[in-house]
Amino acid sequence: STFIPLAESCGQATALAFQMLRQVSRSIPEWRLQALGLRVAVNISMQTMQDPLFADRLAAFVARNGARAEWFELEITESTFMHEPERTFETVETVRRLGFVVSIDDFGTGYSSLGYLAALPVNAVKIDRQFVTPMTTDHRREAIVRATIALGHDLGFEVVAEGVEDREVWELLGALGCDVAQGYHIARPMPAADVSAWLETWDPASAALGRRRIDPMRRGRTIRPVPARHVLVADDEPAIVEMIRDILEEYGFRVVTAANGSEALRLVEEAEPEVVLLDMN
Repeated sequence: STFIPLAESCGQATALAFQMLRQVSRSIPEWRLQALGLRVAVNISMQTMQDPLFADRLAAFVARNGARAEWFELEITESTFMHEPERTFETVETVRRLGFVVSIDDFGTGYSSLGYLAALPVNAVKIDRQFVTPMTTDHRREAIVRATIALGHDLGFEVVAEGVEDREVWELLGALGCDVAQGYHIARPMPAADVSAWLETWDPASAALGRRRIDPMRRGRTIRPVPARHVLVADDEPAIVEMIRDILEEYGFRVVTAANGSEALRLVEEAEPEVVLLDMN
């Protein structure tokens, strides 16, 4: 919040971006041997995106440094498109033709309309942490994240969640179908020299969020398996139903699910459950 505006005010934002690209391009080949398809995200300022020579300089950088465009993801803010949109759209499209991935950073904090969003020529959107971090305790923010994931997928975007700081948020995002997570639950910032050792211990398959079962260790105490008990879960949100079912089955419960009230009543008549869970949000 301080350093980047200072670089922009000094006219050094573009030089800083290329310095980052040069530094990281020396490490990426080694990292990609450990994690196939790994790419590194570099923030690109509004000032840089509006530089008419930026795309040409990117092409020259790739040729001169023996780098590959698919190694990088260029992150730009949603508000970048609000200033000189025609030039920005043209730059983004040119950059993507070079093979770079382009994502919208801090998505949801800008002012673009839905119609404008449909026209964005980007690969991915990153949901801002202000919506993601509190989503397990704030239904309204969870609803925004859920809707953004669905909208992003419908528009053909990869969806990334920022600010994933605990297992509960991770699992809920997995149930909602989010593609990629970023945050302290996965790793904290580290020197480049430590990345290889971290990759050795990290399961690359976990970087994409599938539906994962909850860890049987919660807040420092072991959860003991319980005898099979019959639980009915009724909720009209399929992602929530799947997540709750997975958690309960992991703990040894026998779970049946219903998508609405009439279906739930029919199941109760067939076999009365010991517990009914309604509308988990």
